[in-house]
Amino acid sequence: SMTDYGTVLKEACGLYNEQKYAEADKLWQQIAQLNNNLVIAHDGIGKAAFGRGDYKTAMVHFEQACNKLNYNEAFSAYRDEIMIKIAPFLFTAIGIGLIALWVVLSKAGKRVPASGADVKQGKVSPIYTMLHPFEGYETVKYEKRGSLLYANLILLLLFLVRIFSLRFTGFLFSTVNYNNINIFYELFQMAAIFFVVTICSQAITTFIDGESFYKETYIAVAYSLLPYVIISFVSTILSMFFTNNEALLLSTLNQFGVLWTGVVMFIGLMKVNRYSFKKTILSILLIAVAILFIIFIVVLAYSLVAQFITFIQDLGNEVQ
Repeated sequence: SMTDYGTVLKEACGLYNEQKYAEADKLWQQIAQLNNNLVIAHDGIGKAAFGRGDYKTAMVHFEQACNKLNYNEAFSAYRDEIMIKIAPFLFTAIGIGLIALWVVLSKAGKRVPASGADVKQGKVSPIYTMLHPFEGYETVKYEKRGSLLYANLILLLLFLVRIFSLRFTGFLFSTVNYNNINIFYELFQMAAIFFVVTICSQAITTFIDGESFYKETYIAVAYSLLPYVIISFVSTILSMFFTNNEALLLSTLNQFGVLWTGVVMFIGLMKVNRYSFKKTILSILLIAVAILFIIFIVVLAYSLVAQFITFIQDLGNEVQ
């Protein structure tokens, strides 16, 4: 005979299929207490909550049900409710924030003195190279004013923003389960990509008469990542408040961050190697080929090691 759980589940599913979400709400609540991982239970509770105007509860259960379509509708309605209450304060805060950001960027973006005995005070700010890449990287190259400390801080910020993005990107735009995030893997992946790019850049530019040292390449690439770090952080914040209707705006913002970083990196490599525009393009193409070659070697080595381990395991099983 059918268990009590099965009887309740059958009745709830029948009401759900008839779109009688309010009538099925209490049944789904009972089922969720017995089996909190049942997706359809959370979906039913979410639809009942949405029907009575409890959008916040609906969002919680639609997220647990991985129902992004209905979550988008509930979130949009909930956001409208909140915006009506906080709109005056929000626009004031945004105005103050923009003024503060302008002041910070104006001060940090000022050019360092052309000369001076105190080299430590003459370090080029990454914000300056972000806003004035030609002059900034000329100073890094010719006056040796690049800072490894700044470069390493940007890499640290890149890692922190990556973890922040994985954890706090809005549900509608998230593509990963933050419960499965491996911080050490993310750190290793970021470090591996950065060092492969810088080592390949140094190797190729040295081969085609580049004049940079590895320290200068390291600084140029690290400095160029600042726009991406800033835009990624802003994008993550905005994803918490955007719906699918603003997805194009968020995507455009992310693409702008990548493009900005690419342009600054291009100019940085051109200046520290004293290349012309055409020669820089050639070096970028060769660097891309070198990176692909290294990826191929790594994948091939991984495949061979995996096959060897499997062979040893099979051999051990046969001996046993």
